[in-house]
Amino acid sequence: SDSPPPPSLEEAKAAKLAEINQAKWTTIENGEVEYSGLHFQTNNVSQEALTERITLHQTLEILPQVWRAKDGYLQVTAVSQLTDIRALIEAFVQTQIMREYELTPQVNAATTVETVEAIQWGE
Repeated sequence: SDSPPPPSLEEAKAAKLAEINQAKWTTIENGEVEYSGLHFQTNNVSQEALTERITLHQTLEILPQVWRAKDGYLQVTAVSQLTDIRALIEAFVQTQIMREYELTPQVNAATTVETVEAIQWGE
């Protein structure tokens, strides 16, 4: 047969942990949160942009007039709008990290390759 041998338990665990880690980052990079009926991306670029604008407001008291959402624009009238969006994004990110945290011990405790392969990010 030309098919590769099945993975060992340790290989299966290492592959599953890498898969879970990738799923976490993919979910974060492609996620969104809703605020005032608009959807804001949760990716790293969005996180950094919001953090920079909040910091800019704290140091220079400058606010953008609008903030771009995935499906429109939010008219910015107070920094609390930006901090609320940033808090929603952080909660979303923490949910993904907690999912990884919950799955990792399941992978480590698995005693068969089949058990490892049955562990899924989306469940």
